[in-house]
Amino acid sequence: MTSVAEYAGAAWMTAASDMTIQQVEVEQNIGARLITGCLASTAIDALLVEADLVPLQLRGRTAAANAREKYRRDNHNPNRKIIESQADTKNQREMKGKSWRAVADKVTKDLETRDTEPEPVIRWSSIAPWANIRGITLQEDISEGALDNDSNQDEGADYQVYIDGSIQEGEINGGAGYTIHNKDGTIIEDRKAAGALCSAFKAEAFALYSALA
Repeated sequence: MTSVAEYAGAAWMTAASDMTIQQVEVEQNIGARLITGCLASTAIDALLVEADLVPLQLRGRTAAANAREKYRRDNHNPNRKIIESQADTKNQREMKGKSWRAVADKVTKDLETRDTEPEPVIRWSSIAPWANIRGITLQEDISEGALDNDSNQDEGADYQVYIDGSIQEGEINGGAGYTIHNKDGTIIEDRKAAGALCSAFKAEAFALYSALA
């Protein structure tokens, strides 16, 4: 569940005045007290920890940095031009550091990721996952040791694909691997890096994408 306050947060949270942010923070804190049952005397820091929330200014900075990286990674995204033209289109608000581009630039500079080469976006198939595709069967209930168990082999299949993805420390050094069993008995195996910054979903998806490529 996401607060409606975060809608377009990259834009308004970074451009709003400190007074506006403080007014919204007050309403958020009221809601947090109602949800958690904390007393009015509870310190704000403790309240936010209990409600699993972070201050709006920090969420705005995070949203701005995420938007910048999203546009940098996708060559087909029309908003990429906004990032590329940043140096030529600075206005008064941007000069004061009150625009989402200026905030995102500072955040990525502090994190030392501003000048890193962005990893390309993987474009997945537009076919809905629930669509019935003739000739393709997805079997998810593969037991442990499936490769050595003939009962898990579908003799009618032309190819059987086994994939796996993994990450370290929750979000770094993603790895992907796959094994393809051909009907003629040949086996194709490979493993690849899935990204320096990588989610578990991306690692698994990249393994599947690599196997089908």
